[in-house]
Amino acid sequence: MLRRIATIFGYLALACLIVLLTVGLVAYGQDYSYSISQHRIIRSGNVIIQTVPSGVAVSIDGHPNKKRTSYRLATGKSYLFAVSKTGFHTWQKALTTLAGKITLVQYIVLVPNELIPQALATAPTVISQAASHDRRHVAYITGGSTPGVFVDNYDNQPVKIYSPVAATAATGAETLQSVTWSDDASHVLIMSSFNGATVARVMAADGSGAENLTDKYHYDFSTLKFSAGNWRQLYWIAPDGLRRLDLDTQTVSAVLASGVKQIEILDSSVMYVQETTLGQSLWLLDGKNGKPQQLIAALPASDHYGLAYTNYRGTDALAVVPSATQAGTLYTNIFGDTPQAQTVAHGVTDVSFSPDGHLVAFSGLANITTYDLEASSIFDTSTLYTFAVNNLSTPPAWFDNFHLLSNQNGRLIWTDFDGANGVDLGLTQATLSAGSSSDVKNVYVWQPTASAVQLTTLTIKP
Repeated sequence: MLRRIATIFGYLALACLIVLLTVGLVAYGQDYSYSISQHRIIRSGNVIIQTVPSGVAVSIDGHPNKKRTSYRLATGKSYLFAVSKTGFHTWQKALTTLAGKITLVQYIVLVPNELIPQALATAPTVISQAASHDRRHVAYITGGSTPGVFVDNYDNQPVKIYSPVAATAATGAETLQSVTWSDDASHVLIMSSFNGATVARVMAADGSGAENLTDKYHYDFSTLKFSAGNWRQLYWIAPDGLRRLDLDTQTVSAVLASGVKQIEILDSSVMYVQETTLGQSLWLLDGKNGKPQQLIAALPASDHYGLAYTNYRGTDALAVVPSATQAGTLYTNIFGDTPQAQTVAHGVTDVSFSPDGHLVAFSGLANITTYDLEASSIFDTSTLYTFAVNNLSTPPAWFDNFHLLSNQNGRLIWTDFDGANGVDLGLTQATLSAGSSSDVKNVYVWQPTASAVQLTTLTIKP
């Protein structure tokens, strides 16, 4: 009898032990643990870091840490993470853990201490430049005694594709103004001034098939832009409104919208600012069916607007910066029944989204404000970062989805999206933005020399 009772109690004890172990394992898996120092159960958070290059040393609050997996840390605290490797600038940032959450830091790039510029092209002066959308080509306009339009495939073999008309006894010389790429990088649009009029030319990227659109169609094409996805269709603001030029059919459309004062090209649409007696509003013209849709009924009065659009994980977002107010506003759910607007930046003039659309950078002469759409959605609160810059001369360029290249007082500065971990990459021409390579390993930048400017490449990720 006693043996049977002992057996029953043994099974009960074993069952209780199994339950306790199961509860403990589940709690541990959900980051619960008992703090001896605090005499209570706490829930930890995890930090996972990914770095370029690999083989780095990690320290937390100054203490070396050799873990190769995630870092489980107490919640509600900020920890200073430092990531280092010989020959590279140390990366460090304070990270705050959240209960039961994973903080994924996937953007750590250690910049080499020594960057050796490799020259790709040299010119006496560069007036304007444009990188193709695929980041495999750059077109630029040179000045000096032999001006022209060049295309470089970042292979140290620039090709001159157009020379301006020289002055004659009867006419002045043609002055090159700007160059832009078609979406597929097959053609370029060159704008120039000749005898007091704007001249628009389209040609293939190798210079073939050049066509003077101004002479052929007799319009003022000073605002002409390629449509996205089809270089044969271009839009511009005519005196009577928005029109489209079709190079296939060699026709000009009827007026698509009246009172248009600014246009921006999107993937398959045209976004435009319309001005009426009631004020200014923002519209979207569908490039396929030609139907207009109002996005913002009333814009602050301004001569110009910084405009940028993205769709990030199914969420439409529109950023607007009126030059008159220099206030950056982010609009979300713009195609829904209840669009929302939030002013997130001040003292700014330009705006751009990161390549994947999860960050938007509002920039001005003295500051940059970055708004994180992803973090704001996850934590249900606005997540933004504002940091000072030194005399920003061009809008910052995105190196990748997490890093900015900013032209500050003639120096090219590399930073994380929040302004942390800044690295001076060297001299740069103040009027020209830097860019990144298609494999997101190199920076392309125009650097001044004693007598010229050079297009150089800097290897960020060896």
